[in-house]
Amino acid sequence: MTDPLDPTGEELRRALQGPAPAFDLAGTLPGSVAGRVRSRQRRRQVLSGVVVAAVVAAVAVPLAVTGSDGSASRTTLPASPGTSTPGSTVPNTAPVPTTAPPPPTTLPPSTTTTVPPPVGIACTAFSFPPGQPDVPQSATASFGGVTATWALQTVDTSTGAPPGSQYSATTLTVAFDVEPVSIPVEPAINALSNGVIPWSITASGQQLCVVGFSGGPTAVLVGLFSGGAHCCGTLRAYIVGAPLNSAGIALGPEDAGFQVETVDGIPLVDWPDTSFDYKFSSYAGSGDPIRFATLTAQGFIDVTSQHPAAVTADAANWWSIFQKDPGNGLGILPAWAADECTLGQGDSMRSTLGSLQTQGKLDGTGGSEIHPGGTGAAYVQNLEAALTKAGYCTG
Repeated sequence: MTDPLDPTGEELRRALQGPAPAFDLAGTLPGSVAGRVRSRQRRRQVLSGVVVAAVVAAVAVPLAVTGSDGSASRTTLPASPGTSTPGSTVPNTAPVPTTAPPPPTTLPPSTTTTVPPPVGIACTAFSFPPGQPDVPQSATASFGGVTATWALQTVDTSTGAPPGSQYSATTLTVAFDVEPVSIPVEPAINALSNGVIPWSITASGQQLCVVGFSGGPTAVLVGLFSGGAHCCGTLRAYIVGAPLNSAGIALGPEDAGFQVETVDGIPLVDWPDTSFDYKFSSYAGSGDPIRFATLTAQGFIDVTSQHPAAVTADAANWWSIFQKDPGNGLGILPAWAADECTLGQGDSMRSTLGSLQTQGKLDGTGGSEIHPGGTGAAYVQNLEAALTKAGYCTG
């Protein structure tokens, strides 16, 4: 039957498939709300056409289904073969074959891998040209992306020290991923003057090192000397990435100095214990037990007991020296005794001292060394007290 008001059906078609309301197309709704409304209206236009086509063709219609977890999933309900859609006189047809889209790719949660700083040592020495000891000097060491330059700018001749040995102005420049930072370097602790005297901190005579400590920070290490006859040295550490100041983290002063080296595969500071110097013999006749330090963000810590093989070798060395010359060995034996304490061998150490006393090997007979700590039984008693005071065999 033809509608007399719409004989061609054009008005009905326009009503079903007409444009979205003008107020939305004009963007009268604010911001993202207008965008969502327009999007939904466009989808309605498309869906109206799809619904009409689905009614006519009786093809499958996608429906949104909510799963048990509340998430929306998309499923397809096909029309049954051999049936017709209610209200339609058009015969049913088979569903149109479709290819299911691939499942979405699920990305694993992002993870951040922390790469520990490298572990190792790089050191360098100043070169003091023969005949030109008063010229400014600089030395540069690099390791693990860190470059450190220690510049000695002005020679200090006011103290009468050997030319080129003291500098009244020094600068340490550290570069690591950022703009280089420059700071002055303080003299050694208890320095006899305001001059800076570089001092060796390696077996090769180098004064500047960049060290990546195992389980700790990367730091720039410099050696300084106070200017005495043979005392004393200061080791200053400047931790990379931490606020820098002229004093750094200081270790010392120490008469025996420091040696940066690799022990059991990791960098350590060999830091001999001078607690027994002069107490049982002269300085030259005194032994210093081995001691190791590592660096943490809080400062240097003693880790000697973590390296028993090195301590055992040190104890064997001091024992051998004593055995070769017991008369001059009373200053040597405390270093052996301290090493034995570190190894947990305090009882056997005391037993050995008792045997040596019985044998008369603690009397200093035949030696030329002085014996400020006494001999015989007095020596044993004073050695026990000195070990306890230095922190050995206290458990």
